[in-house]
Amino acid sequence: METGKIMSVLEVAYPRYYAGQDEEKKKQAVALWYMMLKEQPYELVQTAVKAVIATNTFPPTVAEIIEKINSLKNGSEMAELEAWGYISKAIRSSTYRAREEWENLPAELQSMVSPDLLRSWAMVEADDVETVLQSNFLRMFRSARAKRKEYDALPGSVKQSIAQVSGEKEEPLRIPEMDLDKEI
Repeated sequence: METGKIMSVLEVAYPRYYAGQDEEKKKQAVALWYMMLKEQPYELVQTAVKAVIATNTFPPTVAEIIEKINSLKNGSEMAELEAWGYISKAIRSSTYRAREEWENLPAELQSMVSPDLLRSWAMVEADDVETVLQSNFLRMFRSARAKRKEYDALPGSVKQSIAQVSGEKEEPLRIPEMDLDKEI
């Protein structure tokens, strides 16, 4: 069993933590790790475990391994200011070309803004775009990114349950329309 191999590596890497655990406790741990990681390729889990062992003094939790797996899958994420750069550029031409500007945005940003939102932002005073809008966008970008990371960490079965309950295929990550009059 591959999960057993992963747990054996952790036992060797953190002998003090696993010393004295009875067989029942070990079986429960293997069952839990299997349930939470079964949808991930073994090689990816193995790589994530190695990366975490290299940097953690204490044994990792399943959540830490899932977080590492997601960071390995996603590679380098778009930085906040890079995201704002795309949005800022799109705003400049969105008075009349909001749809085209939206279509040129990276998919991650398209899921956060709409052409109508870009058009409304294009009507804002230039000084307010680079202060108020930028500040609000970056705050909401961080929030959406955190929400996405949390959602990505869920097992597929939990995502399916969420989809059934919400009636959606995936957790929405839209930035809510801002009431610009309140912020200015």
